[in-house]
Amino acid sequence: MFKEKKYKLLWVLLFGTGVFNVCDYFLTLKAIGMGYEEANPLVDGILHTPLFPITKLLIVPALLVLIWFLRKRVGKRVMLYAWTVFIAYFSLMIYFGGIFLS
Repeated sequence: MFKEKKYKLLWVLLFGTGVFNVCDYFLTLKAIGMGYEEANPLVDGILHTPLFPITKLLIVPALLVLIWFLRKRVGKRVMLYAWTVFIAYFSLMIYFGGIFLS
């Protein structure tokens, strides 16, 4: 899987982003059930539709897989993008931790 050592970190970032995405799906549902409002206007528009689980549980992971397969074509920028999304989701997990642990 890892013919080139430099892509090990990319794989970890994409996999971690996928895990965070699935956690975000379930934590969003729980937070909405507790009375919180969705802060992301794009997600808020699809939150109570069948498109929400399709997007979060199928489309986002499929895009992460696509990024993996296009990693050489995208070049060095792929690491910047992967880190950016990973850190954003990590920050979101900290935010959710504050909600559910307080």
